[in-house]
Amino acid sequence: MKLLPYEKITVKTNLDKTAAIKSLAMVTQKKKIEIISFSKFKPNKDKIFYGRMINDSFSIERIIGYRNSFLPQINGRFQQVQNGTEIELSFKMHAVVTAFMVFWFGILTVTFIGMISIATREELLPIGIVSGMLIFGGIIVVFAFNHELKKAMEALGKVWNISLT
Repeated sequence: MKLLPYEKITVKTNLDKTAAIKSLAMVTQKKKIEIISFSKFKPNKDKIFYGRMINDSFSIERIIGYRNSFLPQINGRFQQVQNGTEIELSFKMHAVVTAFMVFWFGILTVTFIGMISIATREELLPIGIVSGMLIFGGIIVVFAFNHELKKAMEALGKVWNISLT
């Protein structure tokens, strides 16, 4: 299990580049962007990804029926090779979520260091609370991202009839 919410892999499929692009396009729909929504957006049942495809590259995310800030953003590029296609994939958290988590962990780390530097024996409870928040936050990021990463890899594997895990 990776500790950082990022994964970069290159996979090979026996499909030619055009067929690999077409097979992903068949299960991808354009994401509907709404600032305020009064009705829940219902995706096409045949589609498993939201996103966009431009020429030989794509930027997608898995369609889920629940909220998860740690859902991997999948970027990829197709490259024709002998006897098939190589697909370069990168999975990462959304930039806003990453920025928030860096800010959150930064504040907690500075607070933790400050508390340790002025702590006496009677003040151990606040240090324990802050260190617990750091550990719990790290566990949430690692497990939530890796759980969704596994699901995304399985879905992409089915699209191209390969194993990504």
